[in-house]
Amino acid sequence: MADTTTVLYEKQGRIARVTMNRPEKYNAITDAMVTELLAALERADADLEVRVIILAGAGKHFCTGYDLEGGSSYAKIDVPLQGALSVSRGMRKTYHAIWNTRKPVIARIQGYSIAGGCYVQMLADIAICADDAVFGHPAMASAGPTGMPMFTWLLGPRKAKELLLTGRLIDGKEAERIGLVNMSVPAERLDAEVQLMAEDIASVPMDGATLTKEAINTVTEIMGLSATLRTQGELNALGRYGEANMDLAWLRENTKRMLGRIKRRS
Repeated sequence: MADTTTVLYEKQGRIARVTMNRPEKYNAITDAMVTELLAALERADADLEVRVIILAGAGKHFCTGYDLEGGSSYAKIDVPLQGALSVSRGMRKTYHAIWNTRKPVIARIQGYSIAGGCYVQMLADIAICADDAVFGHPAMASAGPTGMPMFTWLLGPRKAKELLLTGRLIDGKEAERIGLVNMSVPAERLDAEVQLMAEDIASVPMDGATLTKEAINTVTEIMGLSATLRTQGELNALGRYGEANMDLAWLRENTKRMLGRIKRRS
């Protein structure tokens, strides 16, 4: 296995495994992680032996989003509008790069998959989670519009509004029910189900899989995905001003409150 600072890369036959590797920080996303993640995906894309990519998070959690403690340009607040727009446009390129990876990507999700972590799993082609995984975006109840339109694309406007206007968190079973993930399974079965899905995809001729993904992604482009990514990214940048400016203390308290609610419902 070859590894970098924040991302691990491993290949087993026709399956590449890309792992976000900041378990002590719940795999919170830094600028360095973004760079290494995209490099790992490009590496898998260029390897003619690889037919499918598993995207995972090390430790107990998949990913808790952009690192609010430092290391992420996106998490900075009180920046000039031009700076916020530049960051937003850079993020849009990152999202396109993940979404348009030629090889199919399977997200393997355990623990928290919230905020930017939920973004990452929505950009995968297939998502499989543990029943007790946790999804949502607590920040959006305070910080204005998300730069990620996939909430609406996957869930429809009403469910997207429910999650984003409240900051509510949901478990894996509900995430499957509403279409946020493909499949939710007991935690002890997660690896087996992800491996089975990867093997099924890897058994398909690579050219056929690539063209199928391209065809489906082209439909989303015709329907306006790129335009909505651009628009919501610009709105997200504007949302860093006035009342919508992210209150980190409020965000932490709201996240704790929503985690308490999901525990009471389970």
